[in-house]
Amino acid sequence: EKYTKKELLNKKALFITNLEAAKIRGETSNGMTLVAEEKDKSFQLIELPKDTKLGTIATFKSSKKDSKINQINFKQWQKLKLTIKDKKITYEGQVLKLNKKEVVINAKDGARIR
Repeated sequence: EKYTKKELLNKKALFITNLEAAKIRGETSNGMTLVAEEKDKSFQLIELPKDTKLGTIATFKSSKKDSKINQINFKQWQKLKLTIKDKKITYEGQVLKLNKKEVVINAKDGARIR
């Protein structure tokens, strides 16, 4: 599913920017806007609070040592199992955080992050 420029205007969203460049559907991609995909296959943009500063790094670990950003390829990204639990984005039991605050979204438990 694609969002138009107008739909994204003035919204702060969550992006993955450490992807290696790849051809996806015939276009070169250097990153991705993240969405929650519900079980009914509907998508929801992951919007961040309006006061989130541009460029804020989201992490699953609280320590700077653990939050080293590594570049991954698209196939590696597809294998990651990020899901929603209690309205929070989780990966292997860790909750996604921005500046030590948990990212909370209005999506149902079990929704996958794509």
